[in-house]
Amino acid sequence: MYERVMYFIDGENLVCRYQEMLGHGRQPLNAIKHERDVYVWHGDLMKGEPRGIMRVNYYTSAVGNDERILRLNNELKEISYSYQGPRYGVGGGRFSAGSRCETYTGFVFPCVFKKPSKSRKTRSVDINITIDILHYSSIGNLDAVYLVSGDGDFLPLIREVMRKGVRVYLLALSSGLNQHLPNSVDKYECIDDRLFQPLNE
Repeated sequence: MYERVMYFIDGENLVCRYQEMLGHGRQPLNAIKHERDVYVWHGDLMKGEPRGIMRVNYYTSAVGNDERILRLNNELKEISYSYQGPRYGVGGGRFSAGSRCETYTGFVFPCVFKKPSKSRKTRSVDINITIDILHYSSIGNLDAVYLVSGDGDFLPLIREVMRKGVRVYLLALSSGLNQHLPNSVDKYECIDDRLFQPLNE
């Protein structure tokens, strides 16, 4: 089924948990993009995901002057991803399978906020994710939200979005994952293998 979806990536949570797992000896995949305490990205983060991606929003914060914040926004905006549009041709349509589909390239939409202290987590990320998800889920042009975060603070938001009839899919690292999140969404997937090498058996 073709769904119109948006991604909302809690970059603060993602990079914090990624760095914690690095500290416990996990080995990252090749071609990881990582700026300490600011962001982490790998092309596999989007693997196997739906066709109708409307936007990938990446929210994070950093210490520094305006020039650094601008540089970080520009770095994130250069990150691309591929996705497929709806199938078309004989039998095609939004809820049925046609014979062909186009592959498109999208670019991450960055939201980098300035914070005063390296050790402090800013509320700007959580607040702006909440505002944006509520906005887009209210105007009727989304079928599903992909939230990339293990933060339990989003539980009330998840419940409200699902109450509006919008599906919520959660992607998160296993480190620090709030235990209530996986059972509170339509689908949960651990993404350890999208950033790290497999564990040795």
